[in-house]
Amino acid sequence: MLSDDNRGIAVNEAQSYTCAMIFAALAEQRRLAGRVISLSTFFGALYGMVIAYFIDGVSFATGLLQGAATGIIIGSGVFLINTLSQYRRWRRQIRRIPFLLLVVGKGVLYLLLFAGAISGTVWLLYPRGNNILDWTTPYFLVSIAFSAILSIAFTFILEVRSIVGRSVFQNFLGGRYHRPISERRLFLFVDLNDSTRIAEEIGDLRYLEFLDDFLQDIAVAANACHGEIYKYVGDEVIVSWPFSGEAAANCVRSVMEMGRIVSANADEYRRNYGRVPAFCAGSHGGNVVAGELGGDRREIAYLGDTVNTAARILDHAKRDGNALVISDVVHEALDPEMAGLFLPLGDVSLRGRRQRANLFALRAGAMNAGEAAVAGGDD
Repeated sequence: MLSDDNRGIAVNEAQSYTCAMIFAALAEQRRLAGRVISLSTFFGALYGMVIAYFIDGVSFATGLLQGAATGIIIGSGVFLINTLSQYRRWRRQIRRIPFLLLVVGKGVLYLLLFAGAISGTVWLLYPRGNNILDWTTPYFLVSIAFSAILSIAFTFILEVRSIVGRSVFQNFLGGRYHRPISERRLFLFVDLNDSTRIAEEIGDLRYLEFLDDFLQDIAVAANACHGEIYKYVGDEVIVSWPFSGEAAANCVRSVMEMGRIVSANADEYRRNYGRVPAFCAGSHGGNVVAGELGGDRREIAYLGDTVNTAARILDHAKRDGNALVISDVVHEALDPEMAGLFLPLGDVSLRGRRQRANLFALRAGAMNAGEAAVAGGDD
């Protein structure tokens, strides 16, 4: 049992980490927005200079400025549209739209955005006498056609990326795992508590919606902490990071953030399903072999004792009702302040493993706002 002083220290530390996670989530959004806008600005400026070359009386500087301004508007608009499409209240309605129809619909929306940005910046920056805004002008028609192609490409890439996952999409494009490689990674297994009972009580159809909302909340927290959603296995989520001290800290923060998000959405969960999801988590890191598997449908797989041990640590967390249990490997990678949030469990025998594991459990008070959601749920 923790003393009142120690419990207070744990809660104060958790509060500081909760505030840090809110700012981290905002920072992650800013980084993503910066990447999208920077890329759009670069291609816009390049295209603006190319168009300026063919138009009399328009300098490269004007073309560059017009293209860059167009790129900033387009990049900001694309980021805003995709951010709003992930808004909790709209997400399910949007996901019910067939994929091809969604691509076409978003493509049209992007086309309007691109055409409006081009028209506005040309009207402001180009000389009035060249009739560049005339729809019969070939340069303007070429720009609109170019925008249409970009809008379809943007939509298709973003939708495919959202289906297969950010890291998988990037790694497939880069060919990182065409040949198996060995690397050190950190894994976090997160499991929904009492899933069978919940499915029996609310029915399979509503349970799928309940699970989808829960997994989305978990994914938001993982992404805010730079984690990669490696795989969904039923009601489990596997999150992964390249192993480092920062990754270990992000792993712990992500669980706190998961609890905070679930707790923040508790009223909506109760209103829609009559309960708030509860979960347990386990984490371990080490060497794995990574590579592509499959033929008609390919995926990137991580194999090795590290993954199996992380799964067994999750089982131990579920059995004892701990919010988060980590291995000594993860605990040693944490800074002293964060490591102090954990209590030693000693050498523990894990199911299916001969070698015992030295484990640590997150203090009960450390979950702060997410504590109730993680530890026991709400029926």
